[in-house]
Amino acid sequence: MNSTYNIKKEEIDYLKQICVPKQTVFYVESIDELRIESCLSPHEVNFYEVTFEYS
Repeated sequence: MNSTYNIKKEEIDYLKQICVPKQTVFYVESIDELRIESCLSPHEVNFYEVTFEYS
């Protein structure tokens, strides 16, 4: 867009639409060890929240 000033409303709306992160929730059962493997593209980030559930 070549500008930090004078950004048009349409350009701002476009950026807001494409900048929505993808969210995936999944549950995994593990007994002794939990291994997570991931392959990321440039500029991607993964966030994992691991919690222990008591039975």
